[in-house]
Amino acid sequence: MISLGSKLRPVDCFTPIADRRGAVWLDSSLSHDNSEQVSLMAADPVGEIILRHGHGTITFANKERTCDFDGILHELDLIRLSPNLRAIGFIGYEATLPDLGVIPKRTATLPDVHFFIYDRVIAYNHRKDRYSDPELASSWSHTDNVSDRQESVSSETSSELRPAISRSDYLERVMQIKHHIHEGDNYQANFTTRYESYSPLNPFTAY
Repeated sequence: MISLGSKLRPVDCFTPIADRRGAVWLDSSLSHDNSEQVSLMAADPVGEIILRHGHGTITFANKERTCDFDGILHELDLIRLSPNLRAIGFIGYEATLPDLGVIPKRTATLPDVHFFIYDRVIAYNHRKDRYSDPELASSWSHTDNVSDRQESVSSETSSELRPAISRSDYLERVMQIKHHIHEGDNYQANFTTRYESYSPLNPFTAY
């Protein structure tokens, strides 16, 4: 990592490119043991990995191929071993449901697995005030920012959170969990439900 010497903050680096396709900022200034305090920033992916209801697609080098969940895990492992590629994304709980014999009652709006593939990722070391790619960080900070980052959160932009399942379905599942605990099938369960909201507010502004 090389210091820019200009005290370029990660927010100054990322803000101008926040609207680019695949722009992501994994911000971490917390230290754990002796590990570094590193934030990762990337944009303009060269590929994409998506899984919906057991059907996956991998797009890379202008080619698209289909695969299942195991195929996606294999692809992510290959990217992990690559010296030139990085993958940033998420694997949702729903991705493992078919292996448990569970069929979701509701179609999720988000994919079960979603990763972008990048050939350039900036790592910023908070302890040493250094960027892994200072040239790219500097070029991003001088990019014309086409969006207004001064949006304010008002009653007009606030949105109501809506649960993904009804109250009756939620209570029914709680009763099922209590039944399995009573029968000794398990002793605890981490029961979660998805909430959704639609808002015109820019996600980066909300952050």
